Amino acid sequence: AQSRDTETPLPALTSVSLSCGVATFHFAERVELAAPWKGDEQHWQVELGTVKVDDDVLSPYPMLVSVGRDDSRALWLVNLEPLGSIALTGDGEQTLAFARHVAAELALNPWSVLVQTDTFGIGEELGDLDTLRLRTHEADDAAVDSVTAEIQTASRRQGDEPDPWQVVIAANVDLAAVISEARAQSAGRFGVAVVTVAAAPPESATAFEFTAAGRLMAPSIGIDVAAAGLTAEEATLCAAIVDVT
Repeated sequence: AQSRDTETPLPALTSVSLSCGVATFHFAERVELAAPWKGDEQHWQVELGTVKVDDDVLSPYPMLVSVGRDDSRALWLVNLEPLGSIALTGDGEQTLAFARHVAAELALNPWSVLVQTDTFGIGEELGDLDTLRLRTHEADDAAVDSVTAEIQTASRRQGDEPDPWQVVIAANVDLAAVISEARAQSAGRFGVAVVTVAAAPPESATAFEFTAAGRLMAPSIGIDVAAAGLTAEEATLCAAIVDVT
């Protein structure tokens, strides 16, 4: 709201941590925020409920997803948008569980209502969760070509309001090169991120490393947490609960 009111560029948000009723925002650059915000440079805190929320204004960071809790039990959320390409590496079961979790969050989080999510080779259990916000495909689905075209189209958009925002979550489908090229060509706010289950992450991607014990580490953005995730059974149950509520 402050950026909108002062007509200043929206600051690049990396992550948010929530603990004891306080939200700490971690920015990629130095920012200045007015009261009731407290902090300096890249890290600012605000008590939950003290900032007025305008329901008629869309979320400035629609790609925020929770990733897990740290050792002090703080819940961490990561903004996928500035990362662009994210490679999930390490333990196979943990990477797949996390990918399902991200797909479910993007389909259900109220601040992600304008995000279109496509999954390839993963998350078929979530197919009926929200057929408008989440589309599930087989790994070799011809939809890969149409999604690639959508990413390339996004790179030609002008302005700072992508419509829709787009996240692709893929196992055995490599779109890292596509998004890297499209981001380089983008003239406006790109609004696209690709999350790939990858044994060997490309250099252009931010690596999320998962251990068999369920730890997620992404040192480049300061993340070291007990990873969030959904097993295939939990994803099926999640979709069933949403269907009857």
